[in-house]
Amino acid sequence: MVRCNSQAFLWKVTLFMVLPNSMDRGLAAVPQSESHSPAAALRRYKIEPTTAGVLDLLRQWQPSTERRAQIARLIGQLGSDSYPIREAASRRLATLGVAAEAALREATQSDDLEVVFRAHRLLADCQQGQAEDLLMAALQWLRQSPSEQATPLLLDLLPVVPDAFYHAACEALWACVGPGDAKRLRQAIADKRAAVRAAAIPALELAAGAATVNELEHFLRDKEESTRLAAVRALLDRLPQPSIAVLLELLNARDANIRDQAAWLLQQVSGIPPAEAQSADFAAVVQRWNAWAGTTAAQHPQPLGLRRLQAIRYGTILLERFSDEVAEIGRTYHQLQYETNVGGKAVVVHGMLRLDGNHAEGDQRLCATSQRLLGVQTFPQRFQIKANLGGESLDAGAWHVGISAGNIRLLFHPGTEGGQFRAERLDNHQLLMENRLMLFTPAADILHEMIIDVAQGGDGSVRFDAVVVDGAKTGKRFQCSLTVGAKDIGSLGRIGLERSGRTGGAALFGSFSIRNAGLGEKKRIP
Repeated sequence: MVRCNSQAFLWKVTLFMVLPNSMDRGLAAVPQSESHSPAAALRRYKIEPTTAGVLDLLRQWQPSTERRAQIARLIGQLGSDSYPIREAASRRLATLGVAAEAALREATQSDDLEVVFRAHRLLADCQQGQAEDLLMAALQWLRQSPSEQATPLLLDLLPVVPDAFYHAACEALWACVGPGDAKRLRQAIADKRAAVRAAAIPALELAAGAATVNELEHFLRDKEESTRLAAVRALLDRLPQPSIAVLLELLNARDANIRDQAAWLLQQVSGIPPAEAQSADFAAVVQRWNAWAGTTAAQHPQPLGLRRLQAIRYGTILLERFSDEVAEIGRTYHQLQYETNVGGKAVVVHGMLRLDGNHAEGDQRLCATSQRLLGVQTFPQRFQIKANLGGESLDAGAWHVGISAGNIRLLFHPGTEGGQFRAERLDNHQLLMENRLMLFTPAADILHEMIIDVAQGGDGSVRFDAVVVDGAKTGKRFQCSLTVGAKDIGSLGRIGLERSGRTGGAALFGSFSIRNAGLGEKKRIP
């Protein structure tokens, strides 16, 4: 057994419970959703969920002359006289991700009709996100089953993985690193590519502990914003004062995401402002942070521990990733409460909430209240709700999945042609917006992203601007706007994840966040 320092060991044990979970889809403990777990996703494409199998899959994303030769050989085998060879080549090409796309497009012009047919089918699978789903499944599996063998490969992949997968690759790296990786990580922190340095700096601190302070401190003054933020994540508990000074500087970062992450870290380490006051004027909050930084309290702030590695943006009122498994939710889950008038079961397994559809017609919801989150009667004047949601394929069209705010909910039918997006009241199901075609069919057993911007008017009305992004990776989006009067919306003090309707598939939710609106577009602070 490899020995490691206590901090790194704690990280390995708890990483998957505390860090962002952009595409967790598993429900292995529930038979209907076994296919959503990372291990099951790998097995579905004949990849063994073992260290060797996962590392072999990840190597497919490494560009090289040898890889190009392998792809050319596999494309030739698509036209083999042997059916097993053709099938094996198709399965292998399906795991190669973006590395195979150019060659597959060229293969569609082949004189061999079998090659053309299979190349078109593989390209269609790529467009539906199959290769990316496999990449995420592999990264998630490593995060849950870490191995130091993965460290060099993950470092090589950081500059080439799609942007949406970068933090998942960082999570996997941070789970896998151990004392034996220190030499390789010391090389990585000197890499010319910012993506590698930003991941390697916290990784080295996790692997080697306090001994890294002197060699990492100079990164607090690096010219790259992402590198400075990475250095803060590594050193915030060890060198609080210089780290806090860097966070204050990063409030003027060019990248809004870095700016808001720095602000969140400042809020966490200072306790200013409390959660319910995040909608306060940002310039005034910055003045309070600057004043606090000059006090004795800032010299010995409360350590953040592993929370310093979370990529959360300031203004986040709620961020729920469903990381703690629960066989059956009773009345509450973390800061959320469960409500149902049909007795349907709610479970959380492998990063996903599942509202079971095995019941008569009725409603189920897991909801957040402004009273519990903020200590006030309503949510801010402007805020944004975001959730990854979908549903199983059983009895499509008989039930809906969606999001509610106050007495209004926005819903669609998973697996139904055009989705049939609608808006209705919670209390009496009165339609406020008739069914609308979504321009794409929200496929069952896939999570789609729903984003709702909420703005309260002075007369008590509320405007909803909703977007649904197709989870099948087609790039298609459905957008609509709705203004609801005060008599329909009621009190805007509750937000829920909804399943409504008759017996059918379970509603699935992969993440859920509520965030103050407009904070990501702040002007620079003088």
